[in-house]
Amino acid sequence: YFQGSEIAKQILIICNPFLHRIEDGYGWWPPLLWKDVIPRMRSIFAEPSYMGIYFAFMLPFLWRQAFVKETSVYKNYFLWADIVFAFTMMFLTMSRTAYGISILQVVLFIIFSVWYHRHEYYVGLRKLCISCVVGALIANGIIGISISGIGDMTNVSNNSRLGYIIATTKIGLAHPVFGAGSELFNYYVEENSPEFTKDNPEYQTWIKYFNLGGVRLAYPQICEYSTLFAKYGIIGLVTFLLPLFYAVYGLWNKLRITDSTEKFLDALLVLLWVYEEKSVNT
Repeated sequence: YFQGSEIAKQILIICNPFLHRIEDGYGWWPPLLWKDVIPRMRSIFAEPSYMGIYFAFMLPFLWRQAFVKETSVYKNYFLWADIVFAFTMMFLTMSRTAYGISILQVVLFIIFSVWYHRHEYYVGLRKLCISCVVGALIANGIIGISISGIGDMTNVSNNSRLGYIIATTKIGLAHPVFGAGSELFNYYVEENSPEFTKDNPEYQTWIKYFNLGGVRLAYPQICEYSTLFAKYGIIGLVTFLLPLFYAVYGLWNKLRITDSTEKFLDALLVLLWVYEEKSVNT
């Protein structure tokens, strides 16, 4: 489709309405066909970033195979090909969120392995990094990729996210105990939005459609933590975070006391997955 194939275009026009409710959100999202300046892999997902996050979620569980020796040589090759494939698909989505989460996962894995003196993981980590590089090279050869926009606040998408986080945080601070309400907080977003969002076309589109449709076309809840703070105040936010802190504390203790290599690995990968699941909500 991105190479101009009319046949591919017609296939997508037929298939996409079965996969998504076209233009169901904000009057335009998701479109029947994405017309990206840079082609981005979407597959069966509503938008490329969803697919990128899906593969980023898969990675901690696939990584386990990097540290488990299989008796079959062919099975080893298949598992490594699977990891390279997951990295490649993630990079093809050009999702800055998926890129950032995956990079931090690798960094945290290395830090934990060094901190707990798990030297037996170093070979696996080296292979993991090689798989990541190979996946990036394959994706770059297909469409050309860049991670330069991850922290760029002049980027339209990053800029609108930052504006939303500031607005919802200000709403929460104005209603600190119980929040402004699960739906009512939407009505305070525009007046609490920072000045720089006035020049952001994506952010202004959110405001436009909310003013037209009210809570039926409410703002996208980009950051779960600031949204919960705006909705339910500090009581709601703390109540939401308590189970997460309990799970992280339990996993941390398991990492500290276990002598089993596989149990340590399982606990570490689940901890990374928990971190990732909550990072997506920011």
